[in-house]
Amino acid sequence: MANMSLETVVSFIILLVVAGVIISMVLTRIGPENLPYKEVEMQQMEFKNKCTALCTDTSSLDYCRYYFEGGKDGADWDGNGRKNELISIGDYVTWDVCEERIYCFSMVPCDKRFGSNPAKGCASALCQAYLDKYKGNVLKANEAVHDKIKPGTCHLPEDIEDNWFEQYFPSDVCGSAVDCNTECTAFVDQGCGAGSCAANEKYYNRTCTYVNYNKTTCPEEECRPDASCGGGGATLSACVINKTTTPYTITCNTNCNTASMVSVADMDSGSLRTDSAPIVNGVTAVAQPSGFDATFSCGPSITWIISLSCTNPSGTPFVMVGCP
Repeated sequence: MANMSLETVVSFIILLVVAGVIISMVLTRIGPENLPYKEVEMQQMEFKNKCTALCTDTSSLDYCRYYFEGGKDGADWDGNGRKNELISIGDYVTWDVCEERIYCFSMVPCDKRFGSNPAKGCASALCQAYLDKYKGNVLKANEAVHDKIKPGTCHLPEDIEDNWFEQYFPSDVCGSAVDCNTECTAFVDQGCGAGSCAANEKYYNRTCTYVNYNKTTCPEEECRPDASCGGGGATLSACVINKTTTPYTITCNTNCNTASMVSVADMDSGSLRTDSAPIVNGVTAVAQPSGFDATFSCGPSITWIISLSCTNPSGTPFVMVGCP
């Protein structure tokens, strides 16, 4: 009985030794750095949960601006011990990203707010918000977006098709080209005397609104006379007739930018001569109406009427000129 007890004790000790060895091996293979819920995985879980919550917050665009920062010494998303490096992420479509600049739109879908491509949707939403804030100033909007969205410190792919930042957040992210023929609508009043307009004219240009977010100004513009600017419409003065040319040449001062026709009426015979070719000037109108020569009547009490059809500003001013 004593012998059996001794054998039992010995066996028990052997079992303890074996168990200790096995436990030691297990602890060696599954150290703290290999535990399922290690620190980096907890950070990832917290980040994704935060992104999900921001996606539902329709009062802000923080979903687009929030990114994975990691610890104070940098981010190690894949847990390989190397921080802020280039890694590939994504379930269906993968993108190369820098570990310390992994944005919500790269990891957590938000279809209802930003569509099936949340990176593109966020670029659109951020631009719209900053363009509204800066009253359509594209340069300021670009700076504001790039202040919030950065590529990170690693080197993203040079090929733009593989580079999420260059593809969706290029340098002119809020000023993409627009088709002014299809996307520009009404003329917008820019005030009196603006652009190339005279002081008595209002300057108008077309304002475009891009289908997604962009607002810019197209090159179409025009000047319109407006009584509110003062000075009335078109003016014509100081007309001089040069009779040494055939036909006679008329030179007048005018505020017209473009004259479409200069006419001379002989009040004695009722005849009319016109130069209908467009006359571009802005300071003077010069014309040689066909037939305007010595055949026109002239006398002490006879006058000619010289009139100018003005395209810009509108109106047909005239001036009475006695026979030279």
